[in-house]
Amino acid sequence: MLYPLRDWPDYSITPEGQVWSHKTNKWLSIFSMGSYCHAVKLIRNGHRQNVRIHTLVGRTFLPYSGEFMVCHRDEELPFPEIHYLSNLWVGNNTDNQKDAYNKGRQIPPNPYNRGNRKDMPNFRPRGKDKAKRRS
Repeated sequence: MLYPLRDWPDYSITPEGQVWSHKTNKWLSIFSMGSYCHAVKLIRNGHRQNVRIHTLVGRTFLPYSGEFMVCHRDEELPFPEIHYLSNLWVGNNTDNQKDAYNKGRQIPPNPYNRGNRKDMPNFRPRGKDKAKRRS
């Protein structure tokens, strides 16, 4: 079932994150933006914009307002399951930061000792590029 996208009148979306264009009558191609983010190119008023799939799903199906963010429950799920409605939740910036610290995606701020990411028990390096920089 298709649901209209908020702020994007020419497009609809499924709870699984598939985006349909009413102008071309086709499913849009999804591309990777690194690690666990994927996006589609949407056009509004002649301007093309890359929009993240999880943001579109969350803004369409979850109770959302502008001050909140759409977050993933589990970033380890494969594509496309990672962007399913059942894997998304809405929180504020503080919730998102705490989630990142708890999952080892970010070091808690410490003004006196930045520390070493390798010392963090939950830290997982993302991508080959970052692993090379630490060596």
